[in-house]
Amino acid sequence: MSSGYVALTLSFEREGDQWVGECMELSTSTFADSLEDCQEELRELVVAHLDVLEDVGERERSFEEWGIQVHPFDGVPPRPSFPARSDEWGGKLFQPLLIAVGSPSREVSRAV
Repeated sequence: MSSGYVALTLSFEREGDQWVGECMELSTSTFADSLEDCQEELRELVVAHLDVLEDVGERERSFEEWGIQVHPFDGVPPRPSFPARSDEWGGKLFQPLLIAVGSPSREVSRAV
């Protein structure tokens, strides 16, 4: 099993008095009262999702099916540049998230 890191996209949108967050590649989602709580919860859920895929031996097959690439990991990769907001996307907030894969998964960079 290869190790390295994956670059994932987190999407956040306000719906009424709640924030809804989703990892675009994994379809993992959550909601919370504040953006900060939603961001933290989603990061934790993404790591848990990747750990379960690893534990059951489905990571490589799932990544291939979903088009997720594992990039070689040589120290901490440079911070990705990513648009924070765009009215073209209906006011959604997008954030990059880099996660080291292998057992156990861990966050490489915080999306801010």
